Amino acid sequence: MIHLFHVVAGGLLLAVAGVATATDDWAQQDQQATAAYRVGDYVAARDHALQALAIAERDHADGPGAAQLASSLNALALVLQASGDDDGARPLLERAVTVAAQALGEDHPNTVALRTNLAALRQAGEQRNRQQHAQEVEALNEQALAHHGRGEFAQAAVLYLLALPQVQAMFGDDSAEAGRVIVSLADTHAERKQYPEAEALYQRAVTLYEGREDQAMALAAALNAWAAVHYAQRQYGEAAPLFHRALEILEAARGETHPDLLLVLDNLTALYLTTGRGVRADEYRRRARAIREGTVLVLREGRSTPLERDPRVTVLRHAQHRGKAACLNDAIAQCSQEILILTDARQRLDPDAIAYLVQSLQR
Repeated sequence: MIHLFHVVAGGLLLAVAGVATATDDWAQQDQQATAAYRVGDYVAARDHALQALAIAERDHADGPGAAQLASSLNALALVLQASGDDDGARPLLERAVTVAAQALGEDHPNTVALRTNLAALRQAGEQRNRQQHAQEVEALNEQALAHHGRGEFAQAAVLYLLALPQVQAMFGDDSAEAGRVIVSLADTHAERKQYPEAEALYQRAVTLYEGREDQAMALAAALNAWAAVHYAQRQYGEAAPLFHRALEILEAARGETHPDLLLVLDNLTALYLTTGRGVRADEYRRRARAIREGTVLVLREGRSTPLERDPRVTVLRHAQHRGKAACLNDAIAQCSQEILILTDARQRLDPDAIAYLVQSLQR
């Protein structure tokens, strides 16, 4: 009997082909290759598969000999694939399909099985390439974020530039993922006061996010950052409508009292103070103060928490892990109260502990 390794979703299966006359030597090497393969000894499996292939090559002829050759090519290909050598396996399987089709016919079960193996190999290779590509892009992004967090904006910009075309190739030129890289790149230019470059990138991100309900928060953030660039250049007339549009989007998405509005409210307060419009500035300052009063902040980098359902709690979400120190700094920046208490989720406090602490500080 001629045996063909047949890849299936759950693992490996031996599919029995048509009856053929096999030499004793070939059958012995083929069986030993199969046995070694089943126990994961790919070195021994490769050696026996190579010897079986050499015998099949020597005895190759139409009919049974060709069937042996196709089987040996397939067996060696699957051993190489299991060893991680997809490049070595692919030409072997391609040749096996050709040999089987010529000797047995296009619709023969062995030919069909070999085509299935070849398709599975190609699919596995494509998936492995995508995973490797994604890991490389993620590594670039992590390095860029690290430089960005340390204030090394030029180094971060280089890495964002390297990551952007790869992200676009993976997710699409107009994807939200590409938009996030574009905004990060714009931030590095803004931090270095390279305002024309920053403006162009923020505008590009805004255009990308326009009309996409699922990207409302990203659109508001890009508008706010774009407005801030105009503000930094004292282009107050250009900054005001962008700040206001960002605020409108946030109000529609989060409501008028959500802490996500605070950054834009503070920016509008500064804008109107700078331009001598104190009444308007006070309006936005009062709104920001009202939101901040009595707010409980929860920092989350991971799974959700039941606290998020409490209307008295505001959750600051970080899409990426940035470390405890960065989280605490973000939380403190959102608070305006005289007394701020920081605690980890794992800590259990006595119900009266905070009251006693506050009383001691107020004496």
